Amino acid sequence: MTKIRQHLRISGFRISTTLALLAVGFAGFAIGGPVGAFKFGNSNSTHQVDNSGKYNFVEIGTWTHGNHTVKFGNDLLFAWRDRRDTSSQGDFGCYDNGCAPNGFAQTITGSPAAPGSGLSIASFLLGDASAFYRVIYAHNLPLAHNTNNAFYVQDAWRVTPKLTATLALRWDYIGFPTSPLPGGIANFNFTNAYTIISNFGKSSSTADVNQNYADFGPRVGLAWSASKNTVVRAGWGRSFTNGFYGANFGAVTNDWPNATRQSISQVADLYQPALTLASGPPTFVSGFDVLAAAGNPGQYPTPNSQSFGEFAHNPTNSADQWNVSVQHQFRNDIEVTASYVGSADRHLFYRYDANAAPPGPGAINLRQPYNVFGFTANAYNQNNQSSLGYEGLQVQAEKRSSHGLTFTTALTWSKSYDFGTHNAFDPFLTNLDKASEDSDRALVFVASHVWELPVGKGKAFLNKPGIADAIVGGWQVSGIWTLESGLPFSPTLGNAVTLNSNCCTLRPNKTGNPAAAHKGINSWFNPAAYTVPALYTMGNAGRNSLRGPGEFRADLSLQKIFSIGERTKFRFQWEAYNAFNRANYSNPNGAVDSSTAGVISG
Repeated sequence: MTKIRQHLRISGFRISTTLALLAVGFAGFAIGGPVGAFKFGNSNSTHQVDNSGKYNFVEIGTWTHGNHTVKFGNDLLFAWRDRRDTSSQGDFGCYDNGCAPNGFAQTITGSPAAPGSGLSIASFLLGDASAFYRVIYAHNLPLAHNTNNAFYVQDAWRVTPKLTATLALRWDYIGFPTSPLPGGIANFNFTNAYTIISNFGKSSSTADVNQNYADFGPRVGLAWSASKNTVVRAGWGRSFTNGFYGANFGAVTNDWPNATRQSISQVADLYQPALTLASGPPTFVSGFDVLAAAGNPGQYPTPNSQSFGEFAHNPTNSADQWNVSVQHQFRNDIEVTASYVGSADRHLFYRYDANAAPPGPGAINLRQPYNVFGFTANAYNQNNQSSLGYEGLQVQAEKRSSHGLTFTTALTWSKSYDFGTHNAFDPFLTNLDKASEDSDRALVFVASHVWELPVGKGKAFLNKPGIADAIVGGWQVSGIWTLESGLPFSPTLGNAVTLNSNCCTLRPNKTGNPAAAHKGINSWFNPAAYTVPALYTMGNAGRNSLRGPGEFRADLSLQKIFSIGERTKFRFQWEAYNAFNRANYSNPNGAVDSSTAGVISG
């Protein structure tokens, strides 16, 4: 094994002593394209440890007085989650979301005068790496705890025999995590690039993140019997949640000094390596040893180790939901409901690198905001600072079984929006990414039915026993019909070197009409409507501004039960999925600078 290490010239890495553990002992290697891409070695969360649990105590009381039924109670939750995300071998390339998917950039063996030149496999063979990441832990699990407590009261008031109102109020306390260990929680200070260490010096047990005590959630509901066959319902409510557990538990306990993150990338020159396999990464130094030498202060200048931080005031995730519906029954077996439904989720977890360099000329590291403090690593701002919403018209019709027919139909005409995932086009101007959600389908229609054909004994036609009834009587047709509009997608650019930045995703400029002259699988949109923006500029093409092909699918079934004597029955069933064999396509290639732009390949 020593000979293997010497041959590969990999310094500073532990190599397993047996071939069985070879993939665990190596660091992870991600070698990109444009040809010969492959990966080997350690992978994302190979050595993840996740110990979580909770104790929940719920008390409920009910008091009935006249037309009022009052419920009240308390919901108390003690939770813990101790998490480690990776091993110390590290990865050349992508460790988790937000990292480079390639540890050996093709630009290292390319030329600035020839965009797209170079090969990642060549960079790898030379031992010239463009990105490296690893995390090393100083102590055992940090023991993160949090307490949630809620008090609520609800009054169901029967105002009249036809009108019922429900009024409620809930107060939530969703505690920010704490740790019984000094330094178990850490927080990046975005004003001076220091790390705030819990229970050290004057720092609080939450690393100076304030607890939220004003999370009141009112709720209102109405139900009105407008007539014998018509009911109107309406409601609105606000609730609070713990949000993304990775932000509340994982990151705050996986920061320096508990965890030292070494994140190395091409911050100065995209055509020079960030490190070489021969030299290896910097030597690990325990953060607690550094603090002890400095007298264990509550704040300390953050070393060049990837960090996570939250502001002192970080709002709790909240969700508003509302609906108005009218339900009417026609005859005795058909029911139709029309509803307006909406939701707004506010103060959602959103992460971006606050130390990323905006596009511009010159060395990338010199444009990083915290370079003035000597800090050039990632500084992830992960406050609750995003939102998403949904509004929709929903119409549902249901026919209960009668005359051999049962069916249910549902039509939804809606719009859902968000601000993208953690990797925005421009993390400093996330409003530019407000658009339809990636999973948004504006129109969805689903119908299901079971129909007993009106032929045979007891039916409208051939209503008598005999050979005809045995052959053509008693057949049943069922099916599910689905019609959906297409999913949104974004026009993109494959070559983003013109930004000269580690902050953003380059988008093209929209300069013409993106509608294809003859729309089809080989030309879904017009890539000529987009151009490469000027040097160091982002481009104006909107996120999810294009729509892919819709979907139609019919799954049908035909069956009949034959009686063989008095005690034996035989069932024949034939099923056809996508019965009309319609091709439902995926979204096209959205990279407008690709030779297959606008082409659907699957």
